Amino acid sequence: MASSRVTTSVPLTQLQTAYLQGRSSEIPLGGVSTAGHHDFECALDPQALGHAIDEVVARHPMLRMVASPNDGVQRPVETTPYTVEVVDWSRLDDDYAAQRLDQFRDDRVSEVMDVTTWPCFRFTVVRLPGDRQILAVDFDLFFLDGPSIFAVLKEINDVVNGHELTERPNDEPTFADLCMNIAARHARHLDVDRAFWTSQFSSAPQAPHLPVAVPTSGRPTGIFRRVRTVLDSPRWERLRTAASARSLPPLAVVIESYVEALRRWSGTAEFTVNFTTADRPSRHHPGGMVLGEYTSTMPFPVRAADDDFWLDASNNWTHLGRCLAHSGFSTLDLARELRDRTGETISGGLPIVFTAMMADSRGFNDGSESLGQIVWSCSSTPQVLVDFQLLESHRGVALSVDYREPYITHRIAQGILDDVVAMLEAIIDGEDPVSAVRLPKGDQTVWTTVNSTGGRQGTRLLHEAALQAMAARPDHAIVCDNEGWHTNRELLDHARLVHQQLVAMGVGVGDYVAVDGYRRASTIAAMLGVLQTGAAYIPLDPGQPPARHRQILDTSRARARITPEGTIELHKESPRKRDTVTLDSPAYAIFTSGTTGTPKGVVISHRSVMNTIEDVIETHSIGPSDRIAGVSSFSFDLSVFDIHGALISQAQLFLYEDQRDIPTLANGLVKDGITVWNTVPAIMGLVVEELERTGAGLLRPYWKATGSQAFSVPWDLRLVMLSGDWIPVDLPDRISRLATGAHVLSLGGATEGAIWSIWFDVAEVSPTWRSIPYGHAMRNQTMWITDHHQRVSPVGCIGEICIGGQGVALGYLNAPEQTDQAFVSTPELGRVYRTGDFGRMGQDGEIEFLGRRDSQVKVNGHRIELAEIESATIRELDVIHVAAAVKQVPPDSKSVLCLYYVSDQEFTPSDVRDTLRARLPQYMLPSHVMRVDCIPMSSNGKVNTALLPVPQPRHHTASTNQK
Repeated sequence: MASSRVTTSVPLTQLQTAYLQGRSSEIPLGGVSTAGHHDFECALDPQALGHAIDEVVARHPMLRMVASPNDGVQRPVETTPYTVEVVDWSRLDDDYAAQRLDQFRDDRVSEVMDVTTWPCFRFTVVRLPGDRQILAVDFDLFFLDGPSIFAVLKEINDVVNGHELTERPNDEPTFADLCMNIAARHARHLDVDRAFWTSQFSSAPQAPHLPVAVPTSGRPTGIFRRVRTVLDSPRWERLRTAASARSLPPLAVVIESYVEALRRWSGTAEFTVNFTTADRPSRHHPGGMVLGEYTSTMPFPVRAADDDFWLDASNNWTHLGRCLAHSGFSTLDLARELRDRTGETISGGLPIVFTAMMADSRGFNDGSESLGQIVWSCSSTPQVLVDFQLLESHRGVALSVDYREPYITHRIAQGILDDVVAMLEAIIDGEDPVSAVRLPKGDQTVWTTVNSTGGRQGTRLLHEAALQAMAARPDHAIVCDNEGWHTNRELLDHARLVHQQLVAMGVGVGDYVAVDGYRRASTIAAMLGVLQTGAAYIPLDPGQPPARHRQILDTSRARARITPEGTIELHKESPRKRDTVTLDSPAYAIFTSGTTGTPKGVVISHRSVMNTIEDVIETHSIGPSDRIAGVSSFSFDLSVFDIHGALISQAQLFLYEDQRDIPTLANGLVKDGITVWNTVPAIMGLVVEELERTGAGLLRPYWKATGSQAFSVPWDLRLVMLSGDWIPVDLPDRISRLATGAHVLSLGGATEGAIWSIWFDVAEVSPTWRSIPYGHAMRNQTMWITDHHQRVSPVGCIGEICIGGQGVALGYLNAPEQTDQAFVSTPELGRVYRTGDFGRMGQDGEIEFLGRRDSQVKVNGHRIELAEIESATIRELDVIHVAAAVKQVPPDSKSVLCLYYVSDQEFTPSDVRDTLRARLPQYMLPSHVMRVDCIPMSSNGKVNTALLPVPQPRHHTASTNQK
């Protein structure tokens, strides 16, 4: 059949130009075409089908187009009769035919059609065993969008079945006319649309970071696949009714469900989705039936999640409406604008997509299954990882997720779809959508297995365990400080005196007593004396300013304070009936940095701390022959194990005066024959560096009792416990090279989790590790990764680390609101502490630690609330605006604390530190201080710390945030 002649060329649209670029394998996630593939179960005659295709091609100029990339146009060409190819596998056995069909489908999805030659579509009849026949339809979406293709399929079916096609009006505009009208409309609103989008994004938008199996930055690879399900028409109508009751359309509910699923699988509350739009004329427009590629894309920024699904759905739907009003400025326009203004690029081109093809009276979508039942389908798009698609027709809605392997696995794509469907089904059935989401199959087994940590239950109070062990070995030298050795008997006698003094003051169960934490044996005895009264002790760091001590004393309402000069009664209380101290009574409270600028006291019970200490002692056989290095400040919870672990196990404790004196620590490690080391990684790293430099780590001098002969033996370190911060991946091997018998143990958790809650034996460091694994839960403790609704996260997904089990603190001292925010109870997890740290569970049952996402950070093991530094700066200095951040500073990219301020005055870094020293401990003083013109803000009004400048080495002064 001769084709009708059309001479009109049409300029390539912005998106078509991007499609051409996306075909290149030189760009990330490129190397594919934008194409749609459908297999229909049908018995159409190939010859009749070919005639029908010719008739429909003659009706629609866009079916006769080819691209001329060099000219920037698409132009019609003369066509020849189309022949439908027939593939006959009917005589193959079923299994082999199924394999051939799978490969056939993979080949079609992988193919990049040549859009410079006609045709850019393919119809293939595939005959299969058992008299089955499949019609395979492939369209490059370069010239036609989804609804246009479905309209083509509907017309082909109508011709095959002998139906007359509707006459096209003579005055119908061409696709070129419509493109010119669209461009003119966009031009009229360009300035307003540009202003809207640049107000939404002062910096490049970020897509949700779904777990990817391989990096997306390398040479593109892989294939697109699809998971799909259908909500039939009755269910879809019930969803429409439920949404309408909330004054929302069903599309708003599907979008919110998709957003919720992305939040869960990415571990991100705020992100930007690439939203597919269409500039197709309305059905009442003269060009309403003109086929073509009307697709465009628009960034859809998803704001912070609300706990209420329906409120969040309403807010997102309203915001989507505002965005659509300015959709003439596309994702590609925004990318160009940001590149010109800020030099930033939109990473990966926003590869997470939402596409909705809603039905209208033209019935385009009804053509999706006009040729038969769809038995397989898929689509591909360059620079896309996930495309969630909704296709509405008279049969209901098809919901599908197209995803690109190997970057996105089938498990993740299926999980996203399952979550969306679970929420929609719950809404249809009148149930809570958030509660309907379940873990993927197999994940529950992983979580149950890793948290099956039940073991021996403790029965002793913290001081009872210590006193029993000490009484059994009264003359054992237990603690060595600057004054020399102290025996158990000496400590017991001192503790008895403190106990008597406190009892005389009326101190007892339920009280708190502050203890000045000088690094002396007498301080340890004082802690024991406090515990014997039934009260809990609060260690004060002598290096902290008096103002901070006053804050702690006021917040805790401490009854007394023990200083080197004696015991001071802070306030009297009326005599009251005392409860008996129990395992669930407070043992100590350690104050950490607080979000309000006021330190907060973490209260730990006897049961919690004993569970941790006994687990470590028993698992690693710590006993009287061991020697523990006491390095950490007594106000830092690592010292709780040093002190009480030594007393309970009767290991000897060596107290070192200054943890910043690295040569002394290195010398002590060797000379004192330390067997158990417990510090933050940074200190151990410096000690290892010192030993490597001096060569003292290989052997330690040892003299016989007579002192007459000197010889060397390997040094004694056998257990290195590192916690409180990231462990450099090279540190365990460096330790092993110095001490071949040393076992490196990574521990983690929070002060709110009774020192530690999780550990990992670092036997051998894999070269593929980005960090040392966080590990698995300790005895009688549980570790969870939860999403924004406190549901357990799927394996491999980023979420908040929560601590459960016996290690969970009682709460924050005299701070019920803060306690309620941080300690939550759920039916699934019980009572847990929300750490504010983020991580993910691996398939191997080990948790990977990923750091913090709020303003609280860890530097050298100290938890630092950046807001507290900012608050002190604002109080003490004449500044307009201030921001604290942790930056990786060259040349060694170490994390250091930085302070940025806006002010009419300029302060020297030393002046700032000297001023802040009156309010902040040494470890919270910034290493770098910089005056800036402004503090950059993100689109949600928060400080964008990523845009704060990285200090150069020449700005660096002596580090002041070392512990």
